[in-house]
Amino acid sequence: MVLCVNTLTPSLEGHSALFAGGTAEVKKTRFNTVKWHALQNGAPVLDGAAIAFDCRIDRIIETDTHDVFLCVVDAIELGESDASLIYYKRQYHHLIGDVM
Repeated sequence: MVLCVNTLTPSLEGHSALFAGGTAEVKKTRFNTVKWHALQNGAPVLDGAAIAFDCRIDRIIETDTHDVFLCVVDAIELGESDASLIYYKRQYHHLIGDVM
């Protein structure tokens, strides 16, 4: 099993709600509404992502309310934007440039 962790840029903020859940119908069609490509594992990498981690799932730990995925990163793709998006205290914040 594979997955890709896509770090969104502010311009992709709307994609967060699209991929956060919703109805079963939205889950079926959400990849048809965005542009994406694949790296070596075949998991979808969103075009324009700040950074994408192409991963193989090594282990899944089940908890009471969530599952924790432990993954091996096989490839990393750096986007062209130096801006990224973070969700904190129930709202989005835009991070621009080097924040370290």
